[in-house]
Amino acid sequence: LERGLKKIASQSKLVSEVRARGLWAGIEIRSESGKARPFCLKLIERGILAKDTRDQVIRIAPPLTLKDEELDFLIHGLEAVLC
Repeated sequence: LERGLKKIASQSKLVSEVRARGLWAGIEIRSESGKARPFCLKLIERGILAKDTRDQVIRIAPPLTLKDEELDFLIHGLEAVLC
């Protein structure tokens, strides 16, 4: 998960930082790109639940039973919204 998020961060002008510990992750949105909430709503439209935290952070907390194909779905959805 962290490797995929760091790849997105390197390609996206919207993301300033990625923090992860295990399957918990935070994607910090640059302040000039707006708040995290609209990005979370776009992710929900794609079937990905995400929570905005501290205005600028998208919090991702997938289940511990995450399968490889579900991880791919998550990464591709994040790419579509953030890149």
